Amino acid sequence: MSNSGGTPPPSRIPPRTSRKLRMPTMHRTAVYIDWDTARRLDPKRENSTDGIARTFERLQFAISIILRRRDRQSAYRIYWRIYHGWHQGKTKTADRVMFETYTRSARSRTIDKVSFSTDFTFSGELACSSRRSPIFDTLRIDRNTGTSSQKMVDTMLACDLLQDVRAREYSLHIVVANDDDAVPAVFTAEAWNARVILLHSREQTNSCLQLDGIAERMEFA
Repeated sequence: MSNSGGTPPPSRIPPRTSRKLRMPTMHRTAVYIDWDTARRLDPKRENSTDGIARTFERLQFAISIILRRRDRQSAYRIYWRIYHGWHQGKTKTADRVMFETYTRSARSRTIDKVSFSTDFTFSGELACSSRRSPIFDTLRIDRNTGTSSQKMVDTMLACDLLQDVRAREYSLHIVVANDDDAVPAVFTAEAWNARVILLHSREQTNSCLQLDGIAERMEFA
């Protein structure tokens, strides 16, 4: 039909379509730390709250580097479980008291989509919520030699890892350990279809173990 009034017809502009921004997937990530492995990351090897702070700063860098290298699109929220001999009998050790002091001043931090919480859980508080936990007496002194040794610590890490995999509360699990005692639990978690990384600081891993694709050496730059 012609427009006799001389008014130009309305332009046919296609309607605007709203474009939804895609938010990155957030992965809840549990990090299980063998404290004897981690505390050696402090360059000063200082047994103090400052030494703990430096250790976690280096751990945060190492974890962020590994995650960004594997997946630059996703975001991660990190929760901590710390494994050590925290009790002699039922008495907190000096290491435990010092660590609790650190946690009261710890601050959350984000590095390139990796968000580090101040949510710390100490070994002994089993992830399965057993009515028999917490587990005490994990640091014992030999009466003859006076030397100390840790008991049940590696086993607690393995139990907590596998319980968390079973519960599917986390989408990624990172075990920080140099000791091969952690390897069977890591392999089992992988066999149960969990995403799991074994993070270590050793120059070389055991060539007799099939660690390709699951073990990563820490980097700090």
